[in-house]
Amino acid sequence: MIFQETMHTQALRRALPGITANEIQNLKNDELTRQHLQMVHGEMLDSITSLLYRHDPERIVFDLREVEYNGEAAKILLQLPDCNSISDCQNAIHKVMIQAFDNRVNPLENYAALANDVWHLWRGTR
Repeated sequence: MIFQETMHTQALRRALPGITANEIQNLKNDELTRQHLQMVHGEMLDSITSLLYRHDPERIVFDLREVEYNGEAAKILLQLPDCNSISDCQNAIHKVMIQAFDNRVNPLENYAALANDVWHLWRGTR
């Protein structure tokens, strides 16, 4: 297992020159969290991913694979228990996207329709 992790780390360093050990660890932690959420809340995670893909708030979807927003969907799912309204949901989604895209995201109001759909999915009203 250590050899595999080393190979994975080397691949990350080649793909992302200048990546720090801390950033590599964060990526690994994010992936483990996403895998756990997929096992426990797979349908909800898949639905949030599909909504992100359909709304494509940052216009990054270039093909038919729903992989562009996988990490963000997991982070959004982790924020939903703390949301009490569509507005809270919209703010949480926007915050996740700001972190994921280094502050280079569309304005908060561009997330209204997505937040509405995610909120109703989460609340079980759609």
